[in-house]
Amino acid sequence: MAVVDDQDRILVVQERSGPAAARGKDFWKVPTGLVNHNESIADAAEREVMEETGIRVQFEGVVAFREQNNSGVERKTDLFFMCKARPLSSDISMQESELANCK
Repeated sequence: MAVVDDQDRILVVQERSGPAAARGKDFWKVPTGLVNHNESIADAAEREVMEETGIRVQFEGVVAFREQNNSGVERKTDLFFMCKARPLSSDISMQESELANCK
């Protein structure tokens, strides 16, 4: 999710666990996550940013997507959507569910 503020800054995060964390402390990325069953792309994007950063955002649209076939252990199709949003707040804090994943 590309969260762009009124000064054209993009929100980036560092993961403490998972594949991105293995790249080291100099690796920054935009917030990402998975869409839950029966959840829209917009709702998932807003939820994932909130979970990872504590920042409420307003979904503005899909700006790009990638399709990767025969992906992962189950050899399924993986669709990755890059979305754009604007922040509704600026105080960064992880929710408890994300803190639990950092231990």
